[in-house]
Amino acid sequence: MMKKAEVVIIPSPGVGHLVSTLEFAKLLINRNNHLRITILVIKLPHTTETDIYTKSLSNSNSLNIINLPECSLPTNSNLGSAMNAILEAQKQNVKQAVADLITEREDGVLAAFVVDLLTCSALTLLMLLENSPSLRLCSSLPVLLFLV
Repeated sequence: MMKKAEVVIIPSPGVGHLVSTLEFAKLLINRNNHLRITILVIKLPHTTETDIYTKSLSNSNSLNIINLPECSLPTNSNLGSAMNAILEAQKQNVKQAVADLITEREDGVLAAFVVDLLTCSALTLLMLLENSPSLRLCSSLPVLLFLV
């Protein structure tokens, strides 16, 4: 049996990003049955929507959902600094989850990373990994133009 190519997707925190990411993953799997997609879920502190949603889903041979541990934030954070703090706090968890995935694979290679542009700090982490898969950014054109 042919080994499935592993794709790791890191959506931005929040259930809205997670729902669209899962639909994207399902489309990829339906088009190519040689893919195995792992979604690393970053939860927002003090919310339950993501937990409720991911518990309603079931992992399959082709789709794996990993809920990263929740991190705490300073109570006086505004939205922008809170998001940066969440992503910074999750770097080690993302690194460990990716390292575990690489270890689990016989060939030790991941085929691709798909990263939401809002999780840019994860890009720094991924560049540090010895594994150098294809990297895709999934954000709308207006967001990308805003950053230029």
